[in-house]
Amino acid sequence: MDFMMVEPKKSKFGAYHFNGSEKSAKEASEKWGCTIGINENFENKYIITFDDGIKCFPNSYIVMEQNKPVVYTQDEFSVKYQVVYDLRDRLGSFYSID
Repeated sequence: MDFMMVEPKKSKFGAYHFNGSEKSAKEASEKWGCTIGINENFENKYIITFDDGIKCFPNSYIVMEQNKPVVYTQDEFSVKYQVVYDLRDRLGSFYSID
């Protein structure tokens, strides 16, 4: 039997930043079928409510975990997740000095 060092496979999640704008609320509603409402605490901002009653306020992040939306505040999100960008999406050239 051969001995191998292994490490757990890392999961990647897509996250959606809800900024509270009408456009952002409509995009979320089209994507997940949630309800759009006016946020009374912020002028000209919206909130969205998912079918299970979870509310998403402006400047929150939505992550789909096991096909269910999980809403994080900006602080919670930055502690739990690290944002990574795919190098294929870069606009400019990428150089590495090895």
